[in-house]
Amino acid sequence: MLATTTMFAQFFSHIPIDLVAIGILFIVGAVDGYLSGGARVSAAAIALPLAILAAGMAQSAFALGATLHTVGADAYPAALIGVLLVALFFIIGRMVEPGFGAGGPVSAILAGLGAVAVILALWMATPALSALVPLGYAVPFFFSEAYRLYWLVGGYVALALARG
Repeated sequence: MLATTTMFAQFFSHIPIDLVAIGILFIVGAVDGYLSGGARVSAAAIALPLAILAAGMAQSAFALGATLHTVGADAYPAALIGVLLVALFFIIGRMVEPGFGAGGPVSAILAGLGAVAVILALWMATPALSALVPLGYAVPFFFSEAYRLYWLVGGYVALALARG
């Protein structure tokens, strides 16, 4: 029993934690795509780039920018992106037609893959987010600036196909 436990511990100790997180993100996206037909995953994938864009605009907005600088929010751009992401997710979620139970296994896999592609491409493109969690060597290589456009377009195409 001890030899089996040691063997599993040695095997799992060599798996990078960022790949485990990507796998969990894929599973969550696929399960949600199966249950909702990809509506919530699509809303999150649309809300993320808008939140990043809005966070950049908020720093120089008329009344809001001065308020953010006095509170020190420019030191926490990732938190600002997170707050905007949640708000935009609910707004866009109201615009996206729900499809409870509409997703099959293929659309669930497409929704999971699309969500992972969009989230990782935008995560690597945003310095405030990529500074939060330094990823291993493989993720920055595959989601580098040279391939980012293809991951984004491919992710959105996968989400569109998952929606039907």
